[in-house]
Formats: sequence, structure tokens, C-alpha cells
Amino acid sequence: MNPFSFCIQDDERAAPLPLTLAVNRAFLYGEASTTCSLLKRGKILFWEDHLDRLEQSWLSFYPQCSPSLLRGKIQKNVDRIPFISHDHYVKICLFTNDWGRKFDREKANILPNILLFGGEYSPSKALIHLKTFHKKTPKEKSYKRPYYLDELQDRSMAKTLSYSDILYISPEGFVLEASLSNVFFIYQDQVFTPKLSPFILAGIARKHFIQMLKKHDIPLIQTDIHQSELVNMEGVLLTNSLSQISMAESLDKRKLHSPLGKKLQRLYIESCEGYFNPHEKRENHFMSSL
Repeated sequence: MNPFSFCIQDDERAAPLPLTLAVNRAFLYGEASTTCSLLKRGKILFWEDHLDRLEQSWLSFYPQCSPSLLRGKIQKNVDRIPFISHDHYVKICLFTNDWGRKFDREKANILPNILLFGGEYSPSKALIHLKTFHKKTPKEKSYKRPYYLDELQDRSMAKTLSYSDILYISPEGFVLEASLSNVFFIYQDQVFTPKLSPFILAGIARKHFIQMLKKHDIPLIQTDIHQSELVNMEGVLLTNSLSQISMAESLDKRKLHSPLGKKLQRLYIESCEGYFNPHEKRENHFMSSL
């Protein structure tokens, strides 16, 4: 049974998807980046931001690559996604088959191989129970990697202890992020989030959630948050482009309750829903990002 509703590879010589995921060394360890989002009514949520993310990450590998050719190639493959009316996830990966070959990366003009696939998506209704987890050697998050084995293993460990997800803590004791999400805290009608660092991904959903807070004049403080301060937090919100926003039920077995958090969750879901205009032609959406 094929778990994917669609799979698009721009290189006909490329290995089938499962093999690419398993053996391509660039995809696993090297110069590869990815982005993942919600596909709804033929549109990718915040597609313009995802296209920018893919461009910026690839140019960090190959600065001489033509931005217009790169964006055009990505867009061409995205335009091949079949129209699907119900919700799907979509994952777009850029990588090279030249990983490990000796060349001057600063001068190389290499366009990526593109792997794009998706499947049916329905948000989980399970309650989220977070567990703090000290990360001895956090990974830098200047771009989004395709390979999440470490994060998935950490989450699996949490589930064996009856938790749903991990809240990473730096060696210095400061909050970083969840396994696949940015994190926001509610305390006394204010919203707090860890300020960006090399070890915190500048998430696209994070960006749009912050924009929504500004629109509604809701105070936001971006700062270092020490683990010792978590006992005061009344609510925890997790954001990413696929699940959009989730509210934690507990943190380290301490039950959370925040009316403001529930209000913000509802407002953000409404904001994302407004992005999907059912009367807008899909071609116009994709063309507008070129």
C-alpha cells in the first residue's frame, strides 16, 4: 500500500522515494534542506515563505547558484502537484547527488535535485503532554534539515514515559523548542517565547503567529526563558506549518490552564483558514510567488 498520495521527482534517474530517503547521503547528512506544510484546497499554507526558506538554504550551500533559476525549478515542480480538495501534508526536499565530490563550493553553480511528496493529513485530537529534555549537544538550525531521526527518537522516548512530545532545554538550562515545533508560553496575560538563536529554528508558523499577536495588540516578550521559570507558566502553545497551532495539556505532569491560550489558538486557526481562499485560482497563487 502506497502511503503517499503523490510523489514528484525531477530527476528520472533518481532512485524511488523509499530508497532516496534511505541511501542518499546528501539527503541524510549533507547539503540538503526541506520544508513541510499543509496543502488545502490546492494551496500550500504560507507558500511564499516556504519558497523563500528553500531558496535561502540552498544559496547558503551554493552562493553562486542563480536565485531565479532555483526558484523557477522549485516552482515548476510544485505546479505539478495534483489538485486535491481535502487536507494533505506536502514535503519538499532539495538535495544533490554530488555530495562528497571535490569541487569549490563557493564557485559551483549547482541546482538541486527536488523530491516532493505528500499524503492525507488529519490533525491529531490527542492531548499533548510535554516533557522537558536536556539536550547535551543542540544542533544548529540555520536551515531545516530533511532528516529528523534524533528528534523522532527523543519523541519516541517521551511516549514510552506517557508523554506526547519533548521540550528541549539547552546545556545552560534555557528553553529551546519542541521536537518539531516552536514554543510560546502564557503568563499573566502576556506571551513569551525564546528569542531566536543558532539552536532555534526561525519557524514560518512562528513568524505568522507573532504577526497575529501584533495585529491584536497582545504583548509578546522574546527572551531567554530558564527552565526554572516554567513552573510559573499558565499555558504552552506549539506552532508549526503543518499542525498550525496546538495547546499543551500539561508540562512535566503539571496541568496547564490558560483562557488566553485557547483564545490565541482559535484566532490563529482562523487566521490560517483565511489564507485558503476557495475562490482563488490555484494557478494565480503559485504564479504570485515567482
